Amino acid sequence: MRLEDRFEAVNQYRKKMFRRMKAAVKKTKKKKQTMFQYDPGSYALNFDDGVENPQRFSGDCNCKLHRITLIYVVSVKF
Repeated sequence: MRLEDRFEAVNQYRKKMFRRMKAAVKKTKKKKQTMFQYDPGSYALNFDDGVENPQRFSGDCNCKLHRITLIYVVSVKF
């Protein structure tokens, strides 16, 4: 094989490898752009139907309707 033929073969291999690398980078970028995930808080907002009774949360309603029950669970191991 002559020296010129070797350079031509190397040049063809380089072009082929460059195309492969370019395609791989393009494929990777395309995959990253399509991946989108919700955090749990945002995902829960998709299922929020709104307020059942609009007067319940307004300042004009009777305060006796607002009952808040807090439950604390404490676990202690001895």
